[in-house]
Amino acid sequence: MHAFIEWDRALFHAINGGLSCKPLDVVMPLITDLGLGHVQVAYLLGGALALAWRRGELRGRPLPAAAWQALCARRRWLVPAVVAIILTGAAVQVPKRFHRQRPSWFYVNQQRAGRFLDVRVRTIDGRRPLRVNGFPSGHTATTTAIAFVLTRRLPRRRGYRAAVSAAWLMTAAIGLSRIYMADHWPLDVIGGMAFGLIGGAVTLALTRGRSGRGAAAVAASAGSSPLPESRGRA
Repeated sequence: MHAFIEWDRALFHAINGGLSCKPLDVVMPLITDLGLGHVQVAYLLGGALALAWRRGELRGRPLPAAAWQALCARRRWLVPAVVAIILTGAAVQVPKRFHRQRPSWFYVNQQRAGRFLDVRVRTIDGRRPLRVNGFPSGHTATTTAIAFVLTRRLPRRRGYRAAVSAAWLMTAAIGLSRIYMADHWPLDVIGGMAFGLIGGAVTLALTRGRSGRGAAAVAASAGSSPLPESRGRA
């Protein structure tokens, strides 16, 4: 256990202090905010609508009905991705009940007790680090869950590899940003990824065969024939 703690602290300082620079001070807060639940839902919906617009699905019909139908056409991956955010976000609140100090607050208390007096935790101006309930990283957990769902549910057609790679790259970048901003230890981020993988898998099991139900009724209510099965859409 001691070796894990030492590794955790060493890697934290390598990222928090070793990578610190003014450009990253600007970029990292923007990246970390991509891990907020409402932002995640927004870019999933926005991405689905952008694909529909690119393929001409929003033209020639009233925009609200066309947009709704386009979202329903991508229900096979869109519904589980949103469910994964909610389910995983709720699940990580359970271990957060156990007290675990976040990096900056840990060293504040240690230095008050006369220990680690030579250690400096770097923070970003205007972004006050959180203090406790650090395990696991919720931002990392929900982003991992999204990436897992997209990997399994996006149709295997042109653009699949790029989309999945972007999802996992975003997951890594958000996890890195949480450490850089002194909001989490590396083990918090690793724990968040584990929760995300489990949350994504559970979500897929719960939504198997359900995300496609009711699409025909939605299409009929929009005044058009039902859309083809969404497996061929991205």
